[in-house]
Amino acid sequence: MSSRKYSQGVTVIELMITLVIIGVLAAIAVPSYNQFMKRSKLTGAAEKVFGQLQYARSESIASGKDIFVSFKDTGAVGWCMGVSDLASCDCSASFASCTINGVQARYVNGADYPEIVLSTDFTGDDTGFVAPRSVALETGAVSLALPAYGTVEIRMNILGRMRLCSDTLDDYAGCP
Repeated sequence: MSSRKYSQGVTVIELMITLVIIGVLAAIAVPSYNQFMKRSKLTGAAEKVFGQLQYARSESIASGKDIFVSFKDTGAVGWCMGVSDLASCDCSASFASCTINGVQARYVNGADYPEIVLSTDFTGDDTGFVAPRSVALETGAVSLALPAYGTVEIRMNILGRMRLCSDTLDDYAGCP
């Protein structure tokens, strides 16, 4: 009778092969994950701003009041967006200044979206919706960009209709 001993464990070679395979998979996955995170930051900021513009329009329809949207550069923090029934809403000074019927309204704080740059082509970086039909004060666009990655635009026509578009991200239709 022969006596065989079976080894319990792994050899150094098996361990090294496993580590090499894990290293190759990680090298492939990390760049994809970084691109996913950048796209998520940009689309998240764009959809938040888009949602606030839709909220402002619906509030104008519901309340029968003019509703204003203010975009401000806040310096080190970046930018902010406030919705108010007062044209004097200045979200860079205090979000409490952006109210509807005396109650603090919704706002977007650019500090929640680091690295995202917001710009508009509205006169004075402000826009809004005029009751009773909630038409826009002016046509224009809000651009959100992540430098060296891409840009998303929210375009608004005079009727107050809005659409998201991007020439650099596949998540949205191209901008005309």
